[in-house]
Order: sequence, then C-alpha cells, then structure tokens
Amino acid sequence: ENTTVNNKLTRQISYNDTLVAQNLNLATKVKIGGILKINNLKVTAMRKRSNGTYKNTARAVKTSLIKVTLNIDKNELSTSGDKQIYVVINNAKGDVINAKGTFAAANGPEISYTEDTKFKYQNEPLEVVVLVQLEKKRLKPGTYKVSVYEEGTKIGDTSLTLKDSFLGL
Repeated sequence: ENTTVNNKLTRQISYNDTLVAQNLNLATKVKIGGILKINNLKVTAMRKRSNGTYKNTARAVKTSLIKVTLNIDKNELSTSGDKQIYVVINNAKGDVINAKGTFAAANGPEISYTEDTKFKYQNEPLEVVVLVQLEKKRLKPGTYKVSVYEEGTKIGDTSLTLKDSFLGL
C-alpha cells in the first residue's frame, strides 16, 4: 500500500511540474502578445517661426523640433494603465541625438533614448505625439533613423531625411 501511495505521489509531482512548465510558457507568450502594436508612425521636422508657432521643414539647419506621431492599436492582451514609450533618434553615424538617458532593452544592453513619454492606455486605439525639442542643437543634413520602444521592445521604426539649406545658407 505504501508503494502504491508513493507511486501516485511521484506521478502527481511529475504532472504538477509539467503544468508549471506549461504555465510559464503560456505566460511568456501572453507577455509577448501584450506588447503594444503601433501603426502610422510619422516623423516631421519643424522649425519655430518668429511668432512662436511651428511649421514643417525639410531643412536640417532650420529644424528646431521633431514631432513623432503614432497610433497605438487596440490590444486585448495588453494590460490597461500607465505606459511609457521611448523614442530613439539616430543620426547618419548611428549616434543618438539629444540623449536624455537610457532604458533596458528586452534582451540586450542599455539603450540611449532621445525622448520618452507616459500615457494612460485603456486597451483602445490611441494617438500619441512625442515632441523632441532641439533649440540649441543644429542638425546636419542626412537620414535620421527613428525607433520607438515599449517595455524594452522595438515596436516601430521609420526614417527622416533632412536636406542641406538652400544655397548652403
């Protein structure tokens, strides 16, 4: 009888271990599915006019603000509440412009970021606008890579090409 009980106990422990492993695997899949999804990522260079308003520009030297606009999709697997995204803007050499700090990548080293923003996510589509002020810095002509991260995972990227000023002025 003791042997029978021990055999049943051993089978139950093995079964429980299998369930724990499956549960961990499913929790990982839910976490991956819970990462925010974005669409319509747009980046616009803007210059500040003398009256204080901003206007779109394609010229590097005139750019005083970069506007990053993105639409976050509805995601039932994501938890609602406070969310934070990081915007990373790299120049043609790969250097992060206007670096404010770093964040931990999902599976890698710390990443420097240009700007971050926090917002309330309610599992509904949402437009988020991030403004990057460049008041004291002059940008050089070229293509800038713009990436957006949430919880250390890249959720979107695009590029912004800025031209040289007219006649080199």
